[in-house]
Amino acid sequence: MSDIASIIGLVGTATSSIVGATEATKNLKQIFSRAEVDLTASKQLILELLDKLIEAKHDQMAIEEGVLALQRELQQRDEFQAELARYILTDTGRGAAVYRLKDGDQSGEPPHQICPSCAANAKKSILQPSLTRHNCLYCPACRAEFLANIGDASAMIVSVQRSRRDWSDF
Repeated sequence: MSDIASIIGLVGTATSSIVGATEATKNLKQIFSRAEVDLTASKQLILELLDKLIEAKHDQMAIEEGVLALQRELQQRDEFQAELARYILTDTGRGAAVYRLKDGDQSGEPPHQICPSCAANAKKSILQPSLTRHNCLYCPACRAEFLANIGDASAMIVSVQRSRRDWSDF
């Protein structure tokens, strides 16, 4: 995940590369303005200038990648906020708060609740009735449980019993 501080650091690095390239260019200009050009010094300054320009280009690409990552994060956040606007924070009737799909929502989804802990992390996790606790909603993503008045249907515990078969008859 990119953050603004790392992009600012990259901008500082790019700025130093550009300042270094500018200094190398000034020194190169001074060498070429003389009557006798020192070829060794000019070659060295040209190499230094190329190094600084390559560093600046590399820093520019890193800045662009960071900005694009931030734009993607902002877009994802905005999309999730639009999704979350379809829900309302409600009391479960037993002291817990969960997000419930608003009445009259036109998405075609059946009524359901989502986990507030997951929603805080920009994730949509639909709460399920707990198979082990009466009147409890369970988040399959973060494993949070929320006491709720959901009726007797949640008290049903699903279990599978396997019969022991005697294979000696074969």
